[in-house]
Amino acid sequence: MSRFVENTDCTKFKDSRIKGLKIQIKGRFNGVPRTQTRLFEKGCIPLQTISSKINYSLTHINTSYGIFSVKVWIFE
Repeated sequence: MSRFVENTDCTKFKDSRIKGLKIQIKGRFNGVPRTQTRLFEKGCIPLQTISSKINYSLTHINTSYGIFSVKVWIFE
């Protein structure tokens, strides 16, 4: 996932409407007893501005280790 976020070049964002991308994955990685949070960001995400256009998605994934939650923010 970090390679995906690193390979998304900022110049590609300039050609499109996307100005920022943020992905958060939370769950039990490699069967560890406690949950961990991994955060991947590219560009800027103004989460404190009401007037900015931010698309948000949340989904849950069932695995053998438990449930993972994936949150995605896209700033246009």
